[in-house]
Amino acid sequence: MVLPSKHRPGAGAGRPAIAVAAGGTAGHAVLGLAVAGACRRQWPQAEILFLGAEQGAEGRLVASCGLPFLRLPASPFQRQPLGGKLAAVVNAARSVAQARRLLRRHRVRLVVGAGGYVTVGPLLAARSLGVATAILEPNAVPGLANRLLGRWADRIFLGFDATARYFPAARLRVTGTPVRPEIDRAAAARRHRPPPAGRPRRVLITAGSEGSSLINDRLPPVLGRVGLPLEVRHQVGEGDPQAVRRAYREAAIAATVGRYFDDLPASYRWADLAISAAGASTLAELALCALPAILVPRSGVAEDHQRANARLFAELAGVPWVDAGRWHDAELAAEIAALLSDSGRWRDAAVRLERLARPGAAARIAASCRRLVEGSGTGPGGRAT
Repeated sequence: MVLPSKHRPGAGAGRPAIAVAAGGTAGHAVLGLAVAGACRRQWPQAEILFLGAEQGAEGRLVASCGLPFLRLPASPFQRQPLGGKLAAVVNAARSVAQARRLLRRHRVRLVVGAGGYVTVGPLLAARSLGVATAILEPNAVPGLANRLLGRWADRIFLGFDATARYFPAARLRVTGTPVRPEIDRAAAARRHRPPPAGRPRRVLITAGSEGSSLINDRLPPVLGRVGLPLEVRHQVGEGDPQAVRRAYREAAIAATVGRYFDDLPASYRWADLAISAAGASTLAELALCALPAILVPRSGVAEDHQRANARLFAELAGVPWVDAGRWHDAELAAEIAALLSDSGRWRDAAVRLERLARPGAAARIAASCRRLVEGSGTGPGGRAT
């Protein structure tokens, strides 16, 4: 995609251009946008570009942020049949060639990969041109793209200390997982206040951008067994909202159901308990908001990273988690009831979560990226040091 000339960073203006590559899922795009926004705030003289997949979820999200968006051919490799894998390899080669042209045209000084298959082409293109590179790995277990790119990226930013074992130590920075600024504001509004007596308990349910059949299909009847007055906000992702609404009606629970909530930070402020998938951004947001939670990791994701995230989060903060193999309706209903009815237990869960919070992660990443570029003394064609 060639941007209209009025949106193109001026090559002759002497301004650094920074490209953030992310996408394939909304989770990756949100990470990339958090870093892009922090770079724009800390580094106002820099031009910030966003590189994404032609058919990815990121286009809608980037458009709402006013960033130049350059589309690249890219498709997933893992969990694909042979034809899909071959297509992914062909698209990766096309992406490298196209990204090389874009990086040269816009005189990009740094490419930051925020995860997903779309990052491979731009990062390899940057490597071939001597442009500085950085990657974000927010998960407990890195994906295939980051395992490849982490062998030579100039900076590797981690969400968890435990992930350090997968990468060269000299280039690591454990920053925490970047989140949107509005999440920080939502976090400031929550300070260990357990649910007050006399009103229904508020449960926020998020199935992730791609949806989770386990969460969408099985949680409404479980909540019907909790035995407390409840209000529910349920974000189904790519699930069927009509079917979930019917399930809540059958369980006699007042529920707001939608594919996506435009103001998720407001839902964090509203909620007494979250039941959610275990994507890295969601975990970082729950910790910052100190919102007690029960995790239901999605299955079938790359490297089974959500189960690894949930297991690590449970180890560090005592957060309960459950998946299909350990799912028992009565036990889960009892766990939910205990968290919502025992104020001491609720407060302890909030405090443990808050200890995992790493506020300011996006700002730390942006500052490190700026030092990397300004300290390298290079433009396109010169290897960063």
